[in-house]
Amino acid sequence: MLTDDDKLPLSNMLPEEWQNIKAVLPSEPDRWESIAFINAVNRYRENIASARTTYTRLVTGASVDVRAAVQKLYLAGSADPGVALIREKLSEYTDALERDADNVPRRAIGARLHRDEFLAEALRFWCASGGNVRRSRRPLPPRIPSGPAIRYLECVCKIVMGDEAPATETLAAFIRKWKSR
Repeated sequence: MLTDDDKLPLSNMLPEEWQNIKAVLPSEPDRWESIAFINAVNRYRENIASARTTYTRLVTGASVDVRAAVQKLYLAGSADPGVALIREKLSEYTDALERDADNVPRRAIGARLHRDEFLAEALRFWCASGGNVRRSRRPLPPRIPSGPAIRYLECVCKIVMGDEAPATETLAAFIRKWKSR
């Protein structure tokens, strides 16, 4: 027999990830709220993948253009040592671009907007599941932000964003901004 979780559109999320997120919610989420949240996860992950692909395509196109320019300089055959140095440096830069095109961090490709939209949806889901959006800090130094909403966002961000998950202070700042809307 299929459960409600078996029917959810978990295209970019493993069932274990969904269970881990549900475990930190204050109460069982509504099915439609769950679908909206999972869709937000899917959109976030697809946008990041799309942005990386676009960046890689642009870098690859630029490196092809630079390689063509270097080839023209070689064909021109100038004996000027300055031109030889320019050709050498352009080749080095193009090699570096091609080597690093697939390793660009998410934050370098404009993922912040996507991240903020995702965090807003995650907080909305938290509220729809019975959570309160409050912040607190631990009483003893270091006074790190804590509380159920922060722990929930840390869990969700670690699952969805992996190593690119925002720091606790960043999450607290986002909550402040979100509450002031």
